[in-house]
Amino acid sequence: MADKTIKVRYEAATAQYQASMAKMSATTREFSREITGAGNATDQHLKRISRGALVASGAIAVGLGLSAKAAVDWESSWAGVTKTVDGSKEQLAGLQSGLRDMASELPATHGEIAAVAEAAGQLGVKVGDIESFTR
Repeated sequence: MADKTIKVRYEAATAQYQASMAKMSATTREFSREITGAGNATDQHLKRISRGALVASGAIAVGLGLSAKAAVDWESSWAGVTKTVDGSKEQLAGLQSGLRDMASELPATHGEIAAVAEAAGQLGVKVGDIESFTR
């Protein structure tokens, strides 16, 4: 009788163990699907973020490039002015500031304004009069 009771208990425990394992296996599969789905969603989000960062960094690079080009163009134009205009450092600094401000007031580029100022220097216009001559 004892053997029969042990056998029944063993079979019941085995059935309970197998049911628990089946439930755990199903839960593990469901969890795996959730993780995989979350992984795909995260991967898609990262791809979108990467594309956005790439576009933003490209726009920043273009902006910096244009700013650098404008600065180089101004320095080149200003060098022409300093070659033809005789004045002190203070006078040239004031002239440079005035010419740069003019670009926001007149429908002309910095380079065009500097070219007129350079021509004024070649014509012998006094340093104090170059700004009004250029305007």
